[in-house]
Amino acid sequence: MDVLLDTNAVRASGIDGVAFRALSTYLRRTRSRLLIPSVVLEELCAQRRMLIQTLERDLKTVHKDLRRLFPEATAKPPALDASAALTVYREQLVKSADQVEILENVPDHLAELVRRLAGRIPPASPSGEEARDVLLWLTLLPVARAGRVAFISGDQKAFFRAGKLRPELLSDLGAFESNVEVFHGLDEFLRVHHARSSFIDTTWVKEQIETKQVSQGVEDFLDERSDFFERQIEENGESTGYVSLIQLVQHEVEDYFVSDVAPNELYVSVTVWAELEVEVEYYARTEGTHFREEKLTSFCECIYPCVRMQLQLQVVGEGLVAATVSAMEFA
Repeated sequence: MDVLLDTNAVRASGIDGVAFRALSTYLRRTRSRLLIPSVVLEELCAQRRMLIQTLERDLKTVHKDLRRLFPEATAKPPALDASAALTVYREQLVKSADQVEILENVPDHLAELVRRLAGRIPPASPSGEEARDVLLWLTLLPVARAGRVAFISGDQKAFFRAGKLRPELLSDLGAFESNVEVFHGLDEFLRVHHARSSFIDTTWVKEQIETKQVSQGVEDFLDERSDFFERQIEENGESTGYVSLIQLVQHEVEDYFVSDVAPNELYVSVTVWAELEVEVEYYARTEGTHFREEKLTSFCECIYPCVRMQLQLQVVGEGLVAATVSAMEFA
């Protein structure tokens, strides 16, 4: 069965991630195509461009601080060729499976796009927006009318209601409704179509939660999402962006499944409830030395949030090689 991916499904696992590699194995084994709408391809490249621009700004800030604190430092920020990096990334997307097809929008889609936006017809939003979602859906329809396809998207609002496609979208499919299987993320698809039995059991999974690889995976996620605890920090002051994982205080494995990647490599997706101990830094106003003077002072504090996270474990032989967090929410 061919697989059509939304932008958020790609971003959640990353094309270099073990979950995406498990998908590629499924596609190779079943001789199926990976379908990427052109609007998804362009959005992924645009998001990558913004990440590069943010990195460039951060490098300039660090360099300015370095020169201020160490005037003798002569090092310059590395020159980043954003265009070359985007070209490489686009090629990686286009070659991310054995058979990749980019689905282009056609001129007839323009009139239908305008009709749906003006009429607030899903996947257009009630405010007449989300043109990207409409264009994605219009590329999916002819694929569904030609054969079976799995549609993987994490966008619950635009496409789904109560775990199924919205009634308006089912109406679009008509007699071809059964040709489309919908999944809220890559893990849900792999659980159904690529699960396998192995030596891995609940005891083994619980033991891995205690490893340094999992702790590093959680810390990497928090490094990229320094705003995750912003609401908890707001009570005390303004976040500085510093977040550091101290430990997993307690945890419980709620669910897991195993999928093939290579002859000696497995992908294990684990849903974990955990209480974290996290050190955060924030700015707060304090009294200065002069009358009615206030100044911003930084403070560090430990918080203990309870979260539910999705772990992606890469297993080679019978050993854990790497762990990443694809999603996290407050429990």
